[in-house]
Amino acid sequence: RLGRRGAIERGQDCHIEVKNYRRDGSSFWNELSISPMYNSQGLLTHFIGIQTDISARKNAEASLVSTSATLAQFSEQLKQLHRLSTRLYPSLEARFQDYLQTGCELLQMPVGLIGSTDGETYTLQFVHAEDSSLERGQTFPLDRVFCRKNEHTQSTVIQTQAGNNPEW
Repeated sequence: RLGRRGAIERGQDCHIEVKNYRRDGSSFWNELSISPMYNSQGLLTHFIGIQTDISARKNAEASLVSTSATLAQFSEQLKQLHRLSTRLYPSLEARFQDYLQTGCELLQMPVGLIGSTDGETYTLQFVHAEDSSLERGQTFPLDRVFCRKNEHTQSTVIQTQAGNNPEW
């Protein structure tokens, strides 16, 4: 495919898309079509160029690519969730470990924990962590962990900013 200059030098049609910039620095897309014009003797006399702003189309194409990628990721996540909900596990431990690993992957979190409280003690029951300093069975004073609010609300909470919220 010839560039604009090569097509003009050879007297051929040229069709290109060009990203241009306005004086204020903002960008826009142009579609440029250049065609040679010949006289009755077959001699190239001039070119006709047609320039069309295709910014809306380019933006729509970029949006479509982004949406397609998001849908593909969502589809993969649905497959993982379907696998979790239909798989038979040999034990409760295997189920929780798979849930934690899958949850960490889907939420892009390095650590997943399931713990229990007894009085003022928090015990790790299941752990999925890139950090090997956390292990199943470890205990912590309840006032030193980020789940005190969970104990009072009896709810499942995903904490992505642990330590940044003093309420936790």
